[in-house]
Amino acid sequence: MRILRLFQLVLLFAIGATNIAVAQTNRITPVPAVEVWNYDETLDLKKGLKVYVDETIDKRDYQRLMVALGSVNCRFESVERLPKRGYLNLDLVDDITTDEGYVLRIEKSGITIEAGKPAGLYYGLQSLRQLVGDADRLCVGRVEDAPRFDYRGVLIDISRHFRTKEFLMRQIDMMARVKMNRLHLHLTDAAGWRIEIDGYPELTSYAAWRKPATWKEWWYGDRGYVNEGSE
Repeated sequence: MRILRLFQLVLLFAIGATNIAVAQTNRITPVPAVEVWNYDETLDLKKGLKVYVDETIDKRDYQRLMVALGSVNCRFESVERLPKRGYLNLDLVDDITTDEGYVLRIEKSGITIEAGKPAGLYYGLQSLRQLVGDADRLCVGRVEDAPRFDYRGVLIDISRHFRTKEFLMRQIDMMARVKMNRLHLHLTDAAGWRIEIDGYPELTSYAAWRKPATWKEWWYGDRGYVNEGSE
């Protein structure tokens, strides 16, 4: 009976470890250049991590990293010295030469993200965000990546297809998650002017308004404008 019970416990442990491994595999988008995991060892996240940031990072980049950190589902506490255990170390190094490349190391003692520039640390945090998800532990391993393309963007045509500020902010967050770095907002078009310029008030009081509800109706119609509030 004891042998059966012991076997059940071992089986449950193995299933649990497998679930962690499966959850952590193929979670990073886009797929990184290098991804190596040791599924026999894990880092416990339940108590949170102490965050140590490279002292050479300026205030503006530090704030951006803290915003990115806030999207990771884990408790963090900023510290002035790197602890021996339970840490997240954001470190700038000389041997990573690409601006947006990074190395993410997960060990039983903590996590280290290395990059040549703050942008690389930022994208390393996005990979960490994807790995953590809703998990309370991570498998030990290493991720290395750098973008193949300098320009990785999305175009949103808000001149003809109106969107709310909240929608755009959500898109920016999703872009950051998958490491896209250019947002092209199509702000103005023949169908309506969308940017207020104090020196040219008629751009928004006249050229921004039309009768048809859609830009296609306007385009295939008379393509005329109307004064604000007149229709």
